Amino acid sequence: MNVFTRQKVEGIAHIGERITKMKSPHNAKLATIVASLSKSVEALGNIHANMNPLHTPAAHMQRVAKSGKTLAAQAESAREKLRAAVQEAAQDISSRIEAKINLKENHHAVEVRSIFRSLSPTDQVKLLIKLGDQNQGPEMAAIVSAPSYLTGISPELRDRFIEYIETKHAGAEVQERNALLNAYKEGLIATDLAISAASELSDPEKLAVIEKQERAALEADAAFDATATNA
Repeated sequence: MNVFTRQKVEGIAHIGERITKMKSPHNAKLATIVASLSKSVEALGNIHANMNPLHTPAAHMQRVAKSGKTLAAQAESAREKLRAAVQEAAQDISSRIEAKINLKENHHAVEVRSIFRSLSPTDQVKLLIKLGDQNQGPEMAAIVSAPSYLTGISPELRDRFIEYIETKHAGAEVQERNALLNAYKEGLIATDLAISAASELSDPEKLAVIEKQERAALEADAAFDATATNA
């Protein structure tokens, strides 16, 4: 196995280890997907390093290229598996956060927004802090979940206080969600490394020449067979 492929194998393996250490119970599934990629990259490197003595260099190159295409397809499939796993996990985490803070406005929403708009900017922030501290989700939602033209607050301030109430009353879930998203980013890096490994062990120009020569040889065989048959 060449040094570049070895580096990618080790890189993907380290990514899997980092994902496993992140504090999210959902990350085990992501780590399994990454571990499978690491094994496949290592296997491709071994194929590249061990030529069958009964094969020509050209045949070996074709063998490596075919395996490389299989690895690239696996990496693309891994991306989809990672996305699906993260989407499912994120929905679970979001439902648990919602259960703790109930960030959904109720029938008092119009009144809450009216009171909020009547306050000075300083008092508006004080009210948002109070609602967050007391975990008054419906009242907070009346302000942060409404369009900005109904409340006058900026998207940045809205996002800041959504994060505030979530972190204060569903801190474990927020940490879990952050770990999940970080693991997803790491997983995508692993798929890029796998695709890169598949690419670097193949030479498209040389393969094109080999395939052209192979076609010419097959045509020559066919022409000879046809001539011998008609003789």
